[in-house]
Amino acid sequence: MKPENIELVQKSWFLIAQMDKKVLGKLFYTRLFKIAPEVKPMFNKRTMPAQYEKLLDMLSYIIHHVDHLDTIAENIAGLAKRHVAYGVKAEHYQAVGTALLWSLGQGFGKYWEEEFTVAWNEVYGIIAAKMIAAGIN
Repeated sequence: MKPENIELVQKSWFLIAQMDKKVLGKLFYTRLFKIAPEVKPMFNKRTMPAQYEKLLDMLSYIIHHVDHLDTIAENIAGLAKRHVAYGVKAEHYQAVGTALLWSLGQGFGKYWEEEFTVAWNEVYGIIAAKMIAAGIN
């Protein structure tokens, strides 16, 4: 990963993480279910507020360690295996990435710039590839 992209992702995440988790989580999952309706049955709508928190906590953890992912490789592998058990397939990661970037852009509003999109695409792509590989093995 390019160091400047890591820095952009971490700085932008610091700002996004200040948002209400329920608002950002709802934005993300609403968008995800719109573009990938087949994943909606994997979730219990009564527990979605807790899911919003889990998503954002895990993203915070990963983004905090993004410059040294090797130190959390076991955690990423465990997360990937849990996702496979829920029914997540490799092709779902594209929809998740799309929903994530859209949600981040909504959170930043007019301040979201193309350089953020490039940085987040690179970082998310690497993390998603690691999760796909770990989930398959």
